[in-house]
Amino acid sequence: MYDKYSISVQQKVTFTVLHFFIILFSFWLMFMNGIDIIAGLFGFPVQVGDNSRRNIILFAMGAYFAKNIISQFVFMKRELKWSEALTIALWLFIAYSTFSFTGASNTLSAGKTETAGIIVFAVGILINFISELQRFIWKRKQENKNKLYHGGLFRLSRHINYLGDVIMFTGFAMLTRNVWVYIIPLTLILAYTFINIPMLDAHLMEKYGDEYEEYSHHSKKFIPFLY
Repeated sequence: MYDKYSISVQQKVTFTVLHFFIILFSFWLMFMNGIDIIAGLFGFPVQVGDNSRRNIILFAMGAYFAKNIISQFVFMKRELKWSEALTIALWLFIAYSTFSFTGASNTLSAGKTETAGIIVFAVGILINFISELQRFIWKRKQENKNKLYHGGLFRLSRHINYLGDVIMFTGFAMLTRNVWVYIIPLTLILAYTFINIPMLDAHLMEKYGDEYEEYSHHSKKFIPFLY
């Protein structure tokens, strides 16, 4: 999926619309008794959680939505296949629904854990956004056309933007203050480690050859200084 260039307008618009409706669904769950309705259908009780936590979670969803619009319609030049767009949308639906259920039903008052979660979320989204922005600016220069970018934050890791996503969703999980929700960033780690990164590495090796091999010898694959 990395070997073709296409604006993929239909796929990107469809994904963005789905993402928006997933956020609306999350709003319904957290602020319009959606959780109570669904819980009633399955016969289990839920508690009304801390309102500030729900507001923070909804704000984080909005921030990620805005970042995604820029990433897809400005930074992303490769083809976005229908299967990829729909799979990511489904994963977001599961993740957001999980955050909404667990976060909105948590009666603990938001405090230091949530503050730390906001910081971790912000760090993650900035790592992802800044790394992609640095690459985008560099790639726009005519003298860098068809050249491998390994500057900026990509000096620290060949897939530092993926790491930003993992950190961001870890912050998301922290906002819910529910240990089981950490399965969401864990799933993301597994997907990147065993699916996305191997596929992208193979594509970059084929495209850039010795240059990418040299880059891989001097930088970590995913986590700076570790892996």
